[in-house]
Amino acid sequence: MKKINFTLAGKRVVEKWKYWVSVPLAILLIALIAFGIYAGVYKDASQGVNVGIDFTGGNIITIETKFDRDNSINDTLNFNQTIDVVEDVLAEKNAHISYDQMGGSDKLSVIVRFNLLSKDNVENETLNNEIVASLQEKLSESIVDGNDIRLEYIGPSASSELILTAFLSVLISTLLILVYIVIRFRNVFTGLAAIIALLHDVIMVFALTVLFHIQINSSFIAAIITIIAYSINNTIVLFDRVRENYKSIQVGESVNNNMVVNKSIAQTLSRSILTTITTMASIVILAIIGVSSIREFALPVLFGLIAGTFSSIFIAPSLYCLMKNASDASSKRNIGKPRKIKKAKVKKEIKDTAVV
Repeated sequence: MKKINFTLAGKRVVEKWKYWVSVPLAILLIALIAFGIYAGVYKDASQGVNVGIDFTGGNIITIETKFDRDNSINDTLNFNQTIDVVEDVLAEKNAHISYDQMGGSDKLSVIVRFNLLSKDNVENETLNNEIVASLQEKLSESIVDGNDIRLEYIGPSASSELILTAFLSVLISTLLILVYIVIRFRNVFTGLAAIIALLHDVIMVFALTVLFHIQINSSFIAAIITIIAYSINNTIVLFDRVRENYKSIQVGESVNNNMVVNKSIAQTLSRSILTTITTMASIVILAIIGVSSIREFALPVLFGLIAGTFSSIFIAPSLYCLMKNASDASSKRNIGKPRKIKKAKVKKEIKDTAVV
């Protein structure tokens, strides 16, 4: 079987760093435009980003239906029938479904999340009770038995704790990765380039999530941490090859940083692309056939795989070369410069001479 070999035209990657930087900047600009459009359509700036009730607070309805879990086609039809009724009831209270999920083992369960109806806890509870009563009335004939409808409330305090936990999780994982890279490569430029590339991946995932108006919830945070762990793997493989290529240079031989890094990219390119493609295949399947909760995890991971591959091949090595070349140029300028002697030391040397 013939081995697949990916090549780059001219193998001049790091020299074209301006092109690579312009790509994420263009995506950010498009995401900002999309944010403005969504905010204008919903007439609310907060709706520019589709933030789930995990972070904003909200309500969860769980409906245990009469339907047996027999096959996917019937389950989907029964699920859609139940969702249609829930949407009509929520619309009467000016509420909208944040996301829906199919569950249950023997009997089909429908789980629906929707926004807070009022900032006042008492009024919100009253409206929630009215929704449950209305659902029981409209679903009792053929879909549910008795009190098989449960409603849970997620308050703002719980949401704020979740936001803090999510932020600390991402921050701690990033710092630990930085420490690992610095210890492994003993090169601060490698660590900085890798961390900036990781920040690029996180920002790109967030920008594409805003662009496609995908809900940001706890699944999104799990996707971010997954991408951080996955993306840094490709970057470490590349920088490990860079280190080996530096070691192969003979003593006294002139070093061209760009040439060394470009060679390393060419050597690891096939591995990076093939690994990403095989991983993307399973994620795409999840995004296509998975329920909404799985899709909310799969799509950000898919965005992150693309962004991570791009950053490990183009962004991280280009940033490394920029910093390394600037450091080498600064070192060459300092070679041969006369050292400045402090005045106190000069006086002491003159005094010692006079004594002799």
